Amino acid sequence: MAGRFVRCPQCDGDVLVPKTSARAGGKSAASPARKKPAAAPSVVISPTLVTAGIIGGVLAIIVLALYLGPWRVGNQWAAMNSRANDEVTDVIDYALQAYDSQHPDFNSKIIHAPPQLQGPASFIPPMMAFTMPANIIFLGKTSRGNYTGTWDTTTGEVVANIETNGWTIGGLADARKASNTIRITGREKDGKVSAEMDGQPLVKNW
Repeated sequence: MAGRFVRCPQCDGDVLVPKTSARAGGKSAASPARKKPAAAPSVVISPTLVTAGIIGGVLAIIVLALYLGPWRVGNQWAAMNSRANDEVTDVIDYALQAYDSQHPDFNSKIIHAPPQLQGPASFIPPMMAFTMPANIIFLGKTSRGNYTGTWDTTTGEVVANIETNGWTIGGLADARKASNTIRITGREKDGKVSAEMDGQPLVKNW
């Protein structure tokens, strides 16, 4: 019947029957084929870019950590190093002379040759600390031997072990090796130095 006029049973008019093709599923030749929707384009990120981003983030974290930690603590210590040396050496000098005046190693009448410090104290600074340590270790030498101890970064309290009955020449060679060590605590407040040994104040008798 394709291509012929037939009478419509509803309107009783002549209607042309359209031509069709014998496609599977009975689809008209004029019917356009449906296209599959195009797939959304995928985002491709370069592995090199990802690696660079990760490395950059890690470096940024490290730099920030160093700035907020060791670098800041290092600056704090640099600002207090001079005060720490003054307080430590003043306390060591006072404590050693006070002890020596009460317990003469050689001759208590030799006032012109009291024990003396051989240079400034040496400190072990906080290297990779993220906060300022409560105590900083120090060490040094006197004409009586060696000393070592800690300096309190908050209170300035000095705790030290001091050799007393040795004899050092020029701060280098030990002409007489120390065989006695005392443990003292001390501090310097408002320019005044005080120290104790075994809970008892050390006082100069000279």
